[in-house]
Amino acid sequence: MNKIKSICKLKKALALTAAVMLTLTAAGCADKGSSSSGNSADSGQADSSQGGDIHEVTGEVQPVVSDKVKDKDLDDSYGSPTAKITFGDSVQIEGSGVSESGGVVTVSQEGTYIFSGKSDNAQIVIAADEKADVKIVLDGAEITSTSGSAIYAQTADKVIVTLAPESSNSLTDGGNSEACIYAECDLTINGGGALLVTGGINDGIVTKDDLVLVDGDVAVNAVSTGIKGKDSVTLYGGKYSVSCGGDGLKSTTADDSEKGWVVVSGGEIAIESGSDGIQAETSLTFSGGKADITTDSALSDTGETAGKGLKATVSMCISGGEIAVSSVEHCLHCDGALTVDGGEITADAQQGDGISADGDVVINGGDITVTRGDEGIESKSSLTINGGNLDITASDDGMNTGGSDMATDASHDVSISGGNVRINAEGDGIDSNGDINISGGVVTVFGPTSNGDGPLDCGDMGGKIVISGGTVMAAGSVGMMQLPDETASQNSIYTTMLNAAQGDIITLADDEGNVIVTFTAEKQLAGMTVSSPEIKSGTTYHLYKGGKIESDENGEAFKIDTDGAQEIASGEVAQVNTSFGGSVQGGFGGGKFGGGFGGGQRPDGGQMPSGGQRPDGGRGGMGDMGGMNGTPPEMPDGERPVV
Repeated sequence: MNKIKSICKLKKALALTAAVMLTLTAAGCADKGSSSSGNSADSGQADSSQGGDIHEVTGEVQPVVSDKVKDKDLDDSYGSPTAKITFGDSVQIEGSGVSESGGVVTVSQEGTYIFSGKSDNAQIVIAADEKADVKIVLDGAEITSTSGSAIYAQTADKVIVTLAPESSNSLTDGGNSEACIYAECDLTINGGGALLVTGGINDGIVTKDDLVLVDGDVAVNAVSTGIKGKDSVTLYGGKYSVSCGGDGLKSTTADDSEKGWVVVSGGEIAIESGSDGIQAETSLTFSGGKADITTDSALSDTGETAGKGLKATVSMCISGGEIAVSSVEHCLHCDGALTVDGGEITADAQQGDGISADGDVVINGGDITVTRGDEGIESKSSLTINGGNLDITASDDGMNTGGSDMATDASHDVSISGGNVRINAEGDGIDSNGDINISGGVVTVFGPTSNGDGPLDCGDMGGKIVISGGTVMAAGSVGMMQLPDETASQNSIYTTMLNAAQGDIITLADDEGNVIVTFTAEKQLAGMTVSSPEIKSGTTYHLYKGGKIESDENGEAFKIDTDGAQEIASGEVAQVNTSFGGSVQGGFGGGKFGGGFGGGQRPDGGQMPSGGQRPDGGRGGMGDMGGMNGTPPEMPDGERPVV
């Protein structure tokens, strides 16, 4: 017999908790349909094509691959400057292409300009030809402007701000400044030095065109938005920290389908914001690097509740990197479709969901941990899990599709074909307004303790639970418990008389002691459903509480030593749903009514009495069935339920 590796493979440890899940290799989707310029840096690779449709709202989302990182953006050299400018009691200029008046230094020609020294009343203005590339090198520069932006790029094709190696620099704005660094053209920041940007009036760093962040150790403090590239933002490398009252990092163009996107392919960014952490008006792609995001209402520049961690209007694709979000609202949200192909995501939502989308949610890989959220993962359309490791804790549903404002033309199915899923939910474990289809992977659900919800729920819209593969353990209360559909191709064993307390070890094994499923209860569990390809028709199985789990020399095959174990029930599997104690009469759909210990059939061949009335006064699933509250019926001393 092929033992159940699915519960116990990870680290080859004993499967004593259901949180132990199979380790899968995350399948990255970065660079689909893209090409490279051949330039590289420690933080990533310079891409030369955008690739993919950035406006998909259903199905899988293809990543945006930034085409904005060019050779000149990566070049942080400045060996032969056009001019050197030194601030002090007066402004000293050596070279050409630059002039000064009243503390305002104006760069008028293409070239490289090195700035150093300190001034409490100065400004750098770039007013060059519209096709000019201008490099501004900060090498120990401390500039405060009292009349506007510290650096204002008025005209040029591109301005590159280079931070000299080992240099420490600071910029502060004043007056009617829109941003401490404000550019009407493309803007790039590179170099190995440090920079403190203080946007004391409005924003920190802003360009009306494309923004490329290549390198540097940059800290931004801003009253409103921290960093904005109106047409696009590419975080390629460097280390950035943002503290602001508005959005942390964003792109805002909404009227052009090729703009308004944010791509994070490398580097590190830490954001504390009063609104959204990272916001893309069209599409957001996270393919590498690291983001640590906190949204905090106390920082808000408007006095409103703080926003989401990552937000996109059209589409979102996570294919690599590390994302940690602690947010007031949803940690990751997209108004369109959202796809996770890889990376590590940790989500802690105070009032919203861990991951949510109005369109389809597709998870192909990655490690996703939701430590807190109203709902762990929610789609107003459909949810598909093909791989990855998911660990979800939710105060409401662990996974949900549909809802009161769901898309009316979508399937609203939850489909799981692979991966490792662990859910601990106070509401429904998995709540689908369509069907629940499980064809592979490992699904472990610790559902509600109240009888108003169930471990698996698809009955609200008349859906059904179809299990054709994988290993499923769904446990919790039994008042709304639903069983797999009888047309399912894989057998299941269920009980409404589990009565497991937190910490109890529960094991399903065959006559030889081979473990099918074993787990440690994370809360009070009244009942459960177990489905596995190892549950064969005509074979007898035993359900134990306690005992010792043993592994062979490979750590993959498991046995139970029943010494000290309590056998809860045993019996032969004779149908798709076999009862190991109790029957199921709750819920609104998705599975058939059980028949006590005989398991799985309604009285009288499954037909309701004429007139639509239930037998015995219509008490149904919330009536006085033995075991519905998790307490087994009284048995003679020493006896146990047997199928």
